[in-house]
Amino acid sequence: MRKVILLLIVLAIIVPLLMDKGIGQKTINLLDIDFDDIGNIEKNLGQIIKLEDLAEDKVNRIILSLPDLDWDKVNKHGKKLKRNLVEWIKERDIEDVEEISALIKVLSKFSKYDNELLTMKLASIFTEDKVAFIKALALNKDKLLELGYAFHYLEIYGEEGRYLADDFNEILNSDELTKEEKLIGFEFIEIIASCET
Repeated sequence: MRKVILLLIVLAIIVPLLMDKGIGQKTINLLDIDFDDIGNIEKNLGQIIKLEDLAEDKVNRIILSLPDLDWDKVNKHGKKLKRNLVEWIKERDIEDVEEISALIKVLSKFSKYDNELLTMKLASIFTEDKVAFIKALALNKDKLLELGYAFHYLEIYGEEGRYLADDFNEILNSDELTKEEKLIGFEFIEIIASCET
């Protein structure tokens, strides 16, 4: 009888580990998650980002909720959750100004390596859609220097400053940017181009 009980205990511990669910972690159902509740997203974040069939509106809600999460609670789940979150973000098509703004806001919540991965994602967004990126940056003016230095470090324009004039002209001639946003765009490009390492 003792052997049977011991075997059941061992199976109860090993089977969840083999299924990559962890001990005591239940699998969540997409319908059980209230995506309008920050606490619910925060509590289930590790499970949510593993879901493969997440609709775009749910992805949008998660990304928009990132600045409002209690990062002390998120940090208690360990570095692996944050690394998985960064990997999940990297796989998303992020084009919405508010989503880009949310990523800019949470950049400092990540450790050096994850911060760099997220910065690379933001640099990719900047390269693809300068107008949306600059609009998001205008909502986060306090991050101008930090991102400018980071983009310089990533050598977004290379040593010879290729495409710098093109980007400057794209901002100058944009009908979608306000005068203030254009000035922020010019200042940002100037920081990228002129800062020294």
